[in-house]
Amino acid sequence: MRKILITNDDGIDSDGIRRLAETAVRFGEVWVVAPCRQHSAMSHSATFWTPIDVWPVDFPVEGVHAFATSGTPSDCVCVALNAVLPFKPDNVFCGINEGYNIASSIQYSGTCGAAFEAANQGCHTIAFSEYHEGPHDVADKYIEEITSVLIDKPLGVNEIWNINFPGCTLEAKVQSVLICSIMCLSGTPRKART
Repeated sequence: MRKILITNDDGIDSDGIRRLAETAVRFGEVWVVAPCRQHSAMSHSATFWTPIDVWPVDFPVEGVHAFATSGTPSDCVCVALNAVLPFKPDNVFCGINEGYNIASSIQYSGTCGAAFEAANQGCHTIAFSEYHEGPHDVADKYIEEITSVLIDKPLGVNEIWNINFPGCTLEAKVQSVLICSIMCLSGTPRKART
């Protein structure tokens, strides 16, 4: 069975991580390791000089193994891969972030920071984001379909798939989806391919 790790920067209690886990359980066994509180705009920051606490939490999606940490999103990936998960995951999902991760905002995003940490650790990673004020219609309708396309789609070294769902209703008739990967070189994210 496929093993999936989920993290985010909005915290373990966010609506977005719950919705992402509800999608992920359709693809395999899901483990969540996420910050205990909001950590937006933390980029790829990591904790070095203080302990990181980790504890199990009740998660609102049945069958999901969930842990909160006192660390940053990037810390969550390191803690999950080195201390919590008894295996290397097949995929790492980050999000669903409250707010787009596009253009220069990718440099500041804790969601993308966690995704790049996972990619750096050799994990196939997808970051998911949406408009911060909703509605969630487009994400909720298309996330499973897009995930099924990307979950096994190859990535290069230090590349991630970065998905941003528009903040519109289904009546807006979304006509197409642009899919591209992002790679991080020397700390600067760059569009890799479409």
